[in-house]
Amino acid sequence: MKAIFVVFNDLKDVKNFDNNLKFYEYELNYIENFYSDQFYAILRRNYQDIKQKKTILFGLKYPLESLEDRNFIKEFINYSTKTQANYYYFPKPTNKANLNNFALFALQESITLDVFKISILQKQGAISIYQHERLQQMLYKENFKKDSVFKRFYPESKQLFELSPFWQEYQVDDTINTYNLIQRATYFYPAPKGIGIQLNNICNLECTMCWHFSPIYKAMHDEETKKFYASKKELESSIVYGILDYAGKHKCTVHFSAKGEPTIDKRLPDFIAYAKKAGCPVISLVTNATLLDKKLAKKLLDSGLNRIYFSVDGATEETYEKTRGVKLSLVESNICNFLEESKNYNDIRVRFNCTLEGDAINEVDTFIEKWKPYANEIQSLNFTYVNSYTQDGGSLKKQINDACDNARVCNDPWLTDLLIVDPVGNVYPSCGCPVSQKNSAGGGGIING
Repeated sequence: MKAIFVVFNDLKDVKNFDNNLKFYEYELNYIENFYSDQFYAILRRNYQDIKQKKTILFGLKYPLESLEDRNFIKEFINYSTKTQANYYYFPKPTNKANLNNFALFALQESITLDVFKISILQKQGAISIYQHERLQQMLYKENFKKDSVFKRFYPESKQLFELSPFWQEYQVDDTINTYNLIQRATYFYPAPKGIGIQLNNICNLECTMCWHFSPIYKAMHDEETKKFYASKKELESSIVYGILDYAGKHKCTVHFSAKGEPTIDKRLPDFIAYAKKAGCPVISLVTNATLLDKKLAKKLLDSGLNRIYFSVDGATEETYEKTRGVKLSLVESNICNFLEESKNYNDIRVRFNCTLEGDAINEVDTFIEKWKPYANEIQSLNFTYVNSYTQDGGSLKKQINDACDNARVCNDPWLTDLLIVDPVGNVYPSCGCPVSQKNSAGGGGIING
């Protein structure tokens, strides 16, 4: 049996580790970038031997600071070799954490080399995201006789899923996992995956389902919330640029979203351009599209926007105007113009977020048919069903009481997901609980630099 070791970071004491390997033959490689031609060349060179169970490829992104570390990796290697399956390990707070990372992996079956190559080409800008997804879907169907094995949840990480769709988690002692999660938090979780930037606290609509701006819900705001919305607030430019520098350094995704309408802020195109230059891999925008005319659409795309989420809550003029108070025709015209312009750009994904209440619940089929002509430009339509409430709270009180009775521990702590910065500079995990401004975010110090 031959072992191919690919080290994805500068491990200390690697010679001590490699001198004690008990394989008949092994090879040691150092790779900086997972999605690289160098890594692909190693995979391709050993592809047939891996398929024939003559070779195992091990990926290492785990510290070698102690004898215990080296022994742990050896145990992982021995176990994977005996079981002859694809295994991975990453210290996760819960087994439901969706993490695009790995600490160790053993690849020895069902390798999807072409799928991985397509991802490399897309990241190098050789093909568009649309081409990337369609080609991968075709390959999965050909290799595994399925229309698609795409999924939204990747416990083994999206990176590993593109090497093979079949992985098993390596089960470790709680002591090891706890040590890695607490003592090595900044090693395995140096930064949040994404940062939501709330540029302002103002909106040009008063949507009926919106907690922030609906007249019904505004009447239920507590004093602190009323004070927050009593005057216009904009996040200072210096803070935004600091966030974008941090996000670029740590390769965090950046999301311009609520507590207001981001396109109201004239600085938005400049912020997006700065995020692109800083190296942020994903720059997204959530918008109601009412202000997204042709000029702004082109400006945002030219600046480097590569994800956009349109909030459209209905398929007919009557329903939409009742929910949002504006003409649906204006919004649809703006979105259609954006979709047409987006055809000139390779790296843009478009999604719709549709919050349905009242009559809108019966318009799902109409909505889908209406946007079918742009099936090649739209990645997904996401529908959320909600109830309306009266000013005295109605069934809302019962729902709040039920939620409190059935409360559970969060399965996806903010370090593994999204960090939010509101218009006055407060920092929150994605669940909305505030973080002290004296503390750093993700170990890198987003507040204090």
